[in-house]
Order: sequence, then C-alpha cells, then structure tokens
Amino acid sequence: MTEHTVAKRVVSLRHDLGALDRRVGDLVESLELLDRDRGEADEAARREMLNMLSDARLDLHAARDHIEALARYAAKFDL
Repeated sequence: MTEHTVAKRVVSLRHDLGALDRRVGDLVESLELLDRDRGEADEAARREMLNMLSDARLDLHAARDHIEALARYAAKFDL
C-alpha cells in the first residue's frame, strides 16, 4: 500500500464520517422539534435518544481523530 492509497482512503473515510455526522445532526434537530406535550414517559425517551445521539457524535469525532492519526503514522513508514 502506498502513501497515496492511504491518503485516498483517509479522504474517503473523512467524507463518510462527515456525512454520517451530518445525518446524526439532522436527526437531533428533528427530535428537538418534536412536540413535548406527549407526557413524561415520551419526554424521557426523547431526552434519552438525544443523549445517545450526542454520544454517537462524540464517537464519530473520536473516530475521525484516529483516522487522521493513522494517516500520519502510515505516511512516516510509506505504507
């Protein structure tokens, strides 16, 4: 594998992670707009879903950081 191949894969992964992050963000916005007058149980479920999506976005950002580190490491060894 060449440095160029790794770079191309990193660009592709960056794009995929960015797209997924935007989709998660869109879902968060949709959940935030839901009618909150549905009762305590529904509101608790909505808040829990928002918390899970927040965790997912943090994981996506961490994954992007790992991919960037991998690319830097691979470039050092011309893999």
